[in-house]
Amino acid sequence: MMRVVYFIASHKNPDQVIRLIKILKTGKNNSAIVINHDYSKSYLSASYFEKMNSVYILNNIEPAEWGEYSLVAMTLRALDWIVHHLKFDWVVFISGQDYPIKAIDSIENFLANTQRDGFINGVPIEKGVPCGQYECLINGNEGTPCSNCINRYNYQYYQIGSFVRPLILLKYLIHKRHIINKRQSYVKIIKLPGKKNVKFGFGPLNKLFNTKFECYKGSQWFTINKKCINYIQRFIQKNSNYLTYYKRTIIPDESFFQTILFNQSCLNIENNNKRLIIWESNEVKSPKLLSINDFPNIVSSDHHFARKFDLYNDELVMRKIDHHIFSNKAISVN
Repeated sequence: MMRVVYFIASHKNPDQVIRLIKILKTGKNNSAIVINHDYSKSYLSASYFEKMNSVYILNNIEPAEWGEYSLVAMTLRALDWIVHHLKFDWVVFISGQDYPIKAIDSIENFLANTQRDGFINGVPIEKGVPCGQYECLINGNEGTPCSNCINRYNYQYYQIGSFVRPLILLKYLIHKRHIINKRQSYVKIIKLPGKKNVKFGFGPLNKLFNTKFECYKGSQWFTINKKCINYIQRFIQKNSNYLTYYKRTIIPDESFFQTILFNQSCLNIENNNKRLIIWESNEVKSPKLLSINDFPNIVSSDHHFARKFDLYNDELVMRKIDHHIFSNKAISVN
């Protein structure tokens, strides 16, 4: 029998994570759930899952920060754990703020019968084909390469404080970074939304990317089969410079796996991660929190999951999904 592993990366709203796990367990197949919870952000009690079959909370978790390589490292560690500890056919990578919008049996039957090896979003950064708001979409200018993405992945970044000691000079560079970035191509200065740290990027002498190995960028969430995971692990083993390079890029989790999978010819990858994600503008760092107003879009979608939900922002939309798709199975988390 085909087996799906749902890999959940979470850091907040433990009650919502529990609710998600209850829903994932409504399927008839023998699925497994692997949880990477960042306990530096909130506490998720392992005791709740003691009586649940095939639910695992990973130990020795290191905090993962948005925009940093730690997110890639977390994903690689989890995939490695899954390969060495579980029998499986598919891994569905979701966050603790995702929620299925199709019945679990429907999702798993789809995976059991598909000819694809993976479902993941990706677009070559140099070709400027938009793959979604904030993910390479420049409103009103589709088809033009996104300079932000090109800067993120064609340069190697270091903390700016390592090079600039005087505070007044640091403030000047931060204030003028957009002008500095536009007028020359040797050094880039990047400050991510909501981050205090500023990074100094240098164009590498030996670039990792070329016409035969393009850099891709897209949403970090994916559904891939064991064949894909084996390919990723073999690729990293054979190309240690790839991992070293991505450690000094910006938001590497939106490019690391995409670039590996879209540059091969032996896997059947669909450029669609089966996630409904709504962006309110290309100026924000996070997608819209879904509410009851989004319910018509949710139920009419052909995606498998939607994000982001927040139990404490709008529980009604989650209740309505439970009623519409899951016959109220997840309304109580107790």
